[in-house]
Amino acid sequence: MTSSRLWFSLLLAAAFAGRATALWPWPQNIQTSDQRYVLYPNNFQFQYDVSSAAQPGCSVLDEAFQRYRDLLFGSGSWPRPYLTGKRHTLEKNVLVVSVVTPGCNQLPTLESVENYTLTINDDQCLLLSETVWGALRGTPEQKALVIGGEACMWGEYVDNTNLVPRLWPRAGAVAERLWSNKLTSDLTFAYERLSHFRCELLRLQGRRTCLRLRGKKVVKDTEDRDV
Repeated sequence: MTSSRLWFSLLLAAAFAGRATALWPWPQNIQTSDQRYVLYPNNFQFQYDVSSAAQPGCSVLDEAFQRYRDLLFGSGSWPRPYLTGKRHTLEKNVLVVSVVTPGCNQLPTLESVENYTLTINDDQCLLLSETVWGALRGTPEQKALVIGGEACMWGEYVDNTNLVPRLWPRAGAVAERLWSNKLTSDLTFAYERLSHFRCELLRLQGRRTCLRLRGKKVVKDTEDRDV
């Protein structure tokens, strides 16, 4: 847990990015309306469509549904809502999942189709996907095999005018995490090293003075040497 917190903190310190205003990447096509629906944790459930190629017993999706419940509502119990007056908001307590192509026991490949269509309206709440891999975003075991994905430039516009400021702060954070002992948990020491890395980058741009973190103090670094 400490290692994960350090990794996340390093990325925040190095990227200097603003707060995201929306999920990214967006779906290829999206249509929205002003209609809102309520989910009640005690009643909500995932359900396979009767015509779905995947049915209960498909462990990949069964386990994914449980993970998604925990992510949406937590693993604890929820008290029943106290309702007064007439209820004006519609409930959506079932998400129906329909998979077109069988393949619960197959591993994903580069050619795997991950397309999906999510439809939510007054009549239905349906997730339609070509394969099981379109109905979930990978298993925990698969995600554990990806190192440094949090620092990649997913869906970002990059050209020769902004490649360096986008790439190098993150590269510094990744290097700090991957090349440090996995038990390292001293954030102050990590910030100091990243601060030094920042000064080195500024020197490469011709600046001889920069603010640098030493211990818990911010000092002016005027060191003049080749890098």
